[in-house]
Amino acid sequence: MKSFVSLAIFAAFASSAPSGTQLLAKSAASTYPGAALLGSTIEGCSVDSRGGMYAVNQTHFVSLTDASISKPLLVGAGGTESFFASSRWTCSMGALVGDAAAHKVWKATGAATLFTEKGMVQPNDFTVSKCEKRMYLAGMNYTANTGDLWYYDVAKGKAVAVPVPVGTETFRMNGVELSPDDKTLYVTSAENNANATQVLSAKIWKFKVDPATGIPSSPEVAIDLYKTLEAMSPPLDPKTAGMDPDGMRMDSKGTLFMTLNAFGKVLVWDTNGPTCNAKVIDLETIQNPTNLELGGADGKTLVVVGRCRADLATSCVDSYAHNTAGRAFTNLQGKQCTTAPKSKSYY
Repeated sequence: MKSFVSLAIFAAFASSAPSGTQLLAKSAASTYPGAALLGSTIEGCSVDSRGGMYAVNQTHFVSLTDASISKPLLVGAGGTESFFASSRWTCSMGALVGDAAAHKVWKATGAATLFTEKGMVQPNDFTVSKCEKRMYLAGMNYTANTGDLWYYDVAKGKAVAVPVPVGTETFRMNGVELSPDDKTLYVTSAENNANATQVLSAKIWKFKVDPATGIPSSPEVAIDLYKTLEAMSPPLDPKTAGMDPDGMRMDSKGTLFMTLNAFGKVLVWDTNGPTCNAKVIDLETIQNPTNLELGGADGKTLVVVGRCRADLATSCVDSYAHNTAGRAFTNLQGKQCTTAPKSKSYY
């Protein structure tokens, strides 16, 4: 999710569709027609156990296959009361939606509240452990150049702020994702200049997750995004573009996908290898990608949503055929789901 400030800085970098690219995600508008109805605040992709794809905008959580959005799973008040920014499907709790303005996570079924924590900056995005007993939530305040990370113990119904050691400057946190083994938590961070007119740096941090308590600790930089993008061939200029890292997801083998919202691209990095192996997927119709997830019948289709290249006031969806199922999709097929109460999908 972008901050509530204007996204005009990105409009200057809108351009025609990329040509001669190595990797390209093509328009998936015919497969996911609902994406076109969500507008410029489209965000928060998620996948259910059947591979169905969903997303949110400020006020609605819907299936992307619904061409009329006639059956929203959740509707928010909008305005200053609610701002949907993220979603995830679970076996035991159904579909969950992060509400940045209300500082809460909704259970879409019955429009119930899973929990509210006014101490959280948002949340912006969140991820769920394989056992579905742990949640990790990230958020940011753009103008204040600050962010936070929270851990929610589902069984205890308790949310705690994750401490960041002095000297570890994480700034605005946004995308958040667990590794396939739940031992490492990845979180994005971006730093503004003093008057919030320029994004100076962007990184992905990784935290070690304590297997007993679930608390993340010992943060270290996993990848310096600006250095990595500048070293690519051809090089990208993230500082000039004002690039923030945004939505982030993993596949079941540890490949990380992250939207590069100023470039109309997605970063791809195998976290089991060196950062120099990172590459990008270009997007055919999206200029400002906001979020993504792996879904489809086999869980291997990367689905990306964001603002359209042709008109930044509208929303688009592109997809890319990957070779490995997503972490979220894979977890929903696991043994922990066979004994859990079945969550109701859109279908």
